[in-house]
Amino acid sequence: MFVCPHTGVFVCPHTGVSLAALMKLRRNGTIAAGDRVVVVSTAHGMKFTQAKIDYHSGRIPEMECRHANRPVTVKPEIGGYGSASAQ
Repeated sequence: MFVCPHTGVFVCPHTGVSLAALMKLRRNGTIAAGDRVVVVSTAHGMKFTQAKIDYHSGRIPEMECRHANRPVTVKPEIGGYGSASAQ
């Protein structure tokens, strides 16, 4: 779930599993630095917004949400975003 804030790629949970496996295989040397790898993403992260909300809210007990960006409630009024982003 931390890929989006660092790369701008908003992946679905299924693609997240593939990327996690890729990162693990890269770390343990199974996939070398010069190897070419393709990860096929079959869905977009916007289809799974509740999973993103739960992650960033820390509501997934079996997962350490180390890279969570805690949600901020913004008043539905002009200037609401500006006051929230200033915090």
